[in-house]
Amino acid sequence: MKTLATIGLSAALLGGCGTNVFKSQEKKDPAEDAAIDLENQNPTAAITTLEDALADDPGNGQYLSILAAAYAQRAGIEPLQFATHVATQQGTGDSATPHTGDYTALFSVMPPATASNLADLDKACLIMTTEIPKDKAQPGDGFKMALYQTASFILHTKALDTNGDGQLTLDEILNLSAANAEGLIAQIAAAAAAFGGASPDDQTQQKAAAAIAQFQSKIDQSPGATQEEKLKNFLAASGAASAGTNEAAAAAAAAAAAGAASGSGSSVPTDSSL
Repeated sequence: MKTLATIGLSAALLGGCGTNVFKSQEKKDPAEDAAIDLENQNPTAAITTLEDALADDPGNGQYLSILAAAYAQRAGIEPLQFATHVATQQGTGDSATPHTGDYTALFSVMPPATASNLADLDKACLIMTTEIPKDKAQPGDGFKMALYQTASFILHTKALDTNGDGQLTLDEILNLSAANAEGLIAQIAAAAAAFGGASPDDQTQQKAAAAIAQFQSKIDQSPGATQEEKLKNFLAASGAASAGTNEAAAAAAAAAAAGAASGSGSSVPTDSSL
């Protein structure tokens, strides 16, 4: 009788009220849970879920791809929305629309250039460029990498705007160090290369790719003997210069252009200590 009672009690505990106690033992899909977190605008939860999952399954391309998206979202960057912003900045480049096509026009749609946002966006870039094994890359990863690189490039440039007026003065531009300038130019070059694989059937991707290629070309064509000088001259001559320094910026750009024409390689003054 004791045996029968014990069996009956066990059966009741296992199957009572129609509850499947084994359901709680079913393995959850971290990618699915993280995707739901991102839909609910909770990137921190997604990051925690995926980093825990990667501890057991390092190199999982799906987890890493979504993790990069989570860091980007926490930094304030949504890939499709950002791609549309980039695509709409492509212009004709003629004198009637001098600011169209300049990435600095995107400052207003970027999140604040806080240390945490910059760190999260740089982490998204790092994951996409170095942590996802090539044979584990997910569909669309190349395009996402290009977007994150571009967003990081713009946000780091926006960080130069220390007075927060949405524009750059010459003094702010001169705060750009040689190392940071080289890093930013390498980033936009990597973005342009990744955008080269944009889907021919996606107009937004094609326009975004063209806009980034245009940005890179303008920087490359700016006067200067170094990458630092080229980027600083580009910023000084672009729509980034504030209204209060337009004349100074124009004069600096004109002097640089004249120096380049004469072969002197003159540019916006730089400080080797920056």
